Amino acid sequence: MSKIKLLIDKILLFIRHDIWFNRFTSASPFFKWLIKEIKVILYTLTNYERHNIAVRSSALAFYTALSIVPLAAMISGIMSGFGITQSIIEYIKLEIPQYTEIIDQVIEISNSYIKNYQKGIFTGIVVVIVFWAVLKVFINIEKAFNHVWEVRRGRSLSRKVSDYLMILFTTPVIFVLYKSGRSELTEVLYQLSNGSDFLYHLLNIAIALGTYIVTAVIFMIIYGVFPNTKVKFSSALHSSLFISLIYLGFQEFYIYFQTSLSSYNVIYGSFAAIPLFLLWIHITWQIVLFGSELSFAYQNIKQYEFERESEKMSDFYRMKITIMTMSLIAKNFISNDKPFSPEELSNKMNVPLALINESLYKLEESDFIISIDKKENREYSILPTKDVTNLKIMDIFKSVQHNGQNDFIETENRIAENINNILISFENSVTDSPENIKLLDLKCNIL
Repeated sequence: MSKIKLLIDKILLFIRHDIWFNRFTSASPFFKWLIKEIKVILYTLTNYERHNIAVRSSALAFYTALSIVPLAAMISGIMSGFGITQSIIEYIKLEIPQYTEIIDQVIEISNSYIKNYQKGIFTGIVVVIVFWAVLKVFINIEKAFNHVWEVRRGRSLSRKVSDYLMILFTTPVIFVLYKSGRSELTEVLYQLSNGSDFLYHLLNIAIALGTYIVTAVIFMIIYGVFPNTKVKFSSALHSSLFISLIYLGFQEFYIYFQTSLSSYNVIYGSFAAIPLFLLWIHITWQIVLFGSELSFAYQNIKQYEFERESEKMSDFYRMKITIMTMSLIAKNFISNDKPFSPEELSNKMNVPLALINESLYKLEESDFIISIDKKENREYSILPTKDVTNLKIMDIFKSVQHNGQNDFIETENRIAENINNILISFENSVTDSPENIKLLDLKCNIL
């Protein structure tokens, strides 16, 4: 028993400490790769808990269930112009055959939406309801992904509409292209097999591989598009390849699980599909958001060794980061160079992106900076909003410290009033001190 406990303690020590602080310089390339993958998984699991993914997936499941009919109506309306609506329906039924009955009901209701629109019955109301419901679910999906990526700013309304429409167009087209290609490939390989068992198994492997590739492509689009930040192709690719295996495995297990509940179906009849469908949506969103956490981990794992300690950083250190950030922005602006993005500031200062985003948020709340969208790559640039030539350290310190509500304690409280006077006196003394230099005069060897 003591040996087992000792082994468990060693494993826990390795996971909590050794794997993060040992550089493994003499290890083989394979072992280094394995260590990196373990780090990514551990980082993902930590963030999964820290970002409350279980709660957010429940919220997304709720919004998805509410908007599934309007979403189907919009996709059907868009794809009918290309004449591929029926192909999409057939593909969905093929992929989730356990919900054929629910799919038929959703299609029937969405078709009634479209017919009422074409007849001019409550045209404006129908369009507004459909558009609002679809936009709402996409906005909540983006919020969940932004929370995973620790991005505080959402897209502008125009970018929301353009990006979401792009997803609505591309995803069904990929489905249809895959379905058509799979049908053609299946027919050709069956003709070539001539009853050969080997070629028959090879055909099944090819179909399974095609399904896996298409699923990975769709996940890669989702992980690359939804977060309002620049996601590296390699990060989205790695996570989509891994999460596709989990998703397809879950699909197979779920089909087997549902067919095993024959007694449940007998008792509840057609209503049995509804709670199981909601459960399926909820677990699917958990898998999708886990994949987003995975792509975030792949992209930021190098910073995590320091970021693990960043939550313990003092307010003094955070203020240093904020002042240094504003100093770099000011000097860069005076030099007339290209504005920094948060990622560039993080790399130049060798500070975790989470701390940089926190500093930028404080500076923006205090009206020192403004964020400008870069439409071409979904990054945003930071520009100062004030004259930086005379901006001093205490200007940043006081504005950031005083930003927010400052009158919570009653002023009649003499102790509070005394403390307030002392603190203001401290600030005034430092403000008048020769050490309160301009941000542009701060020594910096980064730029």
